[in-house]
Amino acid sequence: MEAATFVARYLKAAGVKRAFGLPGGEVLALVEGLRAAGVDVILTHHEGQAAMMAEATGWLTDLPGVCFSTLGPGASNLVSGVANAFLDRAPLLAFSGDHSDAFKPRNTHQQLDLVELFAPITRFAGELSAENALDLLTRLFDVATGTTPVGQPGPVYLTVANEELRLTVADPAMAERHVERAGNRWRASSSIRFGDERDPFERAAMTVDASQRPVIVAGIQVVQYSVERQLRELAERINAPLLVTPQAKGSLPEDHALFAGTFGAFGQPAIDSLLQSSDLAIMAGVDGVDFITPWPTKPPALSITGVPERRRTFQPIFEVAQSPLALDRLTARCRPKPAWLDVEGHRRRLAAGIHLGWSAGTFQADTGSMSPQTVLKALRETLPADGILTCDVGSHKLQACQQWQTLAPKTFLTSNGLSSMGYAIPAAVAAKLELPDRHVAAILGDGGLLMYAGELETVARLGLPLTLVVLVDQSLSLIKLKQERDALPIHAVDFGPVDYAGLAQDLGLNGRRCPTYEDLSSALRAASRADRATLIEVPIDMGWYRPPTGQAALDVG
Repeated sequence: MEAATFVARYLKAAGVKRAFGLPGGEVLALVEGLRAAGVDVILTHHEGQAAMMAEATGWLTDLPGVCFSTLGPGASNLVSGVANAFLDRAPLLAFSGDHSDAFKPRNTHQQLDLVELFAPITRFAGELSAENALDLLTRLFDVATGTTPVGQPGPVYLTVANEELRLTVADPAMAERHVERAGNRWRASSSIRFGDERDPFERAAMTVDASQRPVIVAGIQVVQYSVERQLRELAERINAPLLVTPQAKGSLPEDHALFAGTFGAFGQPAIDSLLQSSDLAIMAGVDGVDFITPWPTKPPALSITGVPERRRTFQPIFEVAQSPLALDRLTARCRPKPAWLDVEGHRRRLAAGIHLGWSAGTFQADTGSMSPQTVLKALRETLPADGILTCDVGSHKLQACQQWQTLAPKTFLTSNGLSSMGYAIPAAVAAKLELPDRHVAAILGDGGLLMYAGELETVARLGLPLTLVVLVDQSLSLIKLKQERDALPIHAVDFGPVDYAGLAQDLGLNGRRCPTYEDLSSALRAASRADRATLIEVPIDMGWYRPPTGQAALDVG
């Protein structure tokens, strides 16, 4: 069995359905191995976008998404997508070509120390060979999923030379056994002892019982460990208002009576006021990478986690670390509490802080454009409850994180830890490929689209009926807001007009320009019934990103 055949067959048996990438001569053996094994090879126009497609696949499935590139610039283009998976804790296997060891001393063309390049943004970076393929790939599959050692999922990166992939693995019989066992791998359940205490949950429950005004903050691990039911039961038992971080949106349905908003998005003054009124923050599965803005020094924090946070972006007074995340053990030991906060009144204040006290369609008369809030409202009214929204990075992300009502986990996808522009379209592609029966929409800014506009052809070629909503203000609006905040000249943030609807049509998509609310609603309904992707271009007034009079702007660094 050739090494390329083993790698491809192992991935197929483990549940990998597709690999995303841009091939070069140095990975043709891998591409052929994947094709022969029945793994779909999805051609993209940029390697970073391939990595983001793979990252979103890993986030949705809990199995490593797979991406590949050639060496040199192909590998360096992977970096942003791999770094995104690293900071958003998504399982990923990234491969790139490389020169053989025999060739490297005689050549400098496209030669980089790729292992050193990827080491800081991966859980493992190394070289794959025919000799180590059996041990390395099977072990690293568990590393990527966070199974061995018990830890956070994340990306694994492997360089490989074509010459190595075409060599025979050392033990073909063992390779066959590895392939047979590949489908049985999953996250292991194991306990991590905390100090010398026999039951740290007893102390944690005493801390909760002693509080009068607890609040719960749900983090990324709630979704990773699929303990959404346990989270809801804890909140309901102690009547605690519940905040989420962006990657945890949907862990409590946001129409629940105890849902209190998203930490680190527009409207933060209302969130800060809630936290200042609380006497205990129960950090449920919170990872430091969850935070866009720094966690305040008060209230005191109690951390219940599956994997202890290493960077200590918040300092808990007490922490219970157990994998899998065991929120039910805390709930069982806590006494019921009466409600202490008027959550409905808090949500009204939060809505006022993000300009939601309006009627749809009010604002385009004077400016010839709509507010982003209006666009999100129209999109929410059209997208089914189980539909998936992928959100790019920019001012609209900070608005959507607060405004978008998410009713189920993994139905709001965004780049959070890295906050990389260009995420929405590849994430939407991955979601529609993985969940073809779900309605998938993406919301993105014109700046983000122009970075990777070639992926519109990828969407068209794959025949994916996506709804792509592009907010057009001809500006990097979040950076412009920061210039305004710092009293700097507005400079190097504006760009020229583009016919986005026409561009989409030229690349094989439906294209609509919608300057009014009525146009937008009609286009969204038509897109939901279309048999191919629709790009909807909406001119917006970025002024509605500014905070209401008297409120400070969100400091996102």
